[in-house]
Amino acid sequence: MKYKLPISILILSLFASLAMSAPKGMKRLSQLDQDDNGQINFEEFSKNHLERFSDLDKNSDGIISQEEFLMPISNHFQRMDLNSDGAIEKEEAKKVMQSKKQKMKKQRNKRDKKKQRNKRDRKGSNNKN
Repeated sequence: MKYKLPISILILSLFASLAMSAPKGMKRLSQLDQDDNGQINFEEFSKNHLERFSDLDKNSDGIISQEEFLMPISNHFQRMDLNSDGAIEKEEAKKVMQSKKQKMKKQRNKRDKKKQRNKRDRKGSNNKN
């Protein structure tokens, strides 16, 4: 009985986190679901992963070397190492994260404005009918 409240809180927080991640998951599903049937079959799944394999296999030899596999991580590291000293200091990480946050905010604002514009357009076309 004494664990009832903490377990309830844990379950609620789990459902909340799942609900928050649902739009991203739905977006990913729609990207993979080529025939728009709401399911990802083996062909769709395989095709996506083969494309990713090709993206990593930079020299197109049919093999992903360790260097090719780590290249995206290395590129990410280089973008975060603002002073190019081979290390990421806390301040560099902070600046990169702030920049990314601002970029995401701009994208979100742009998307919201587009949604509002589309909503107004639909409302206007409904009033004409």
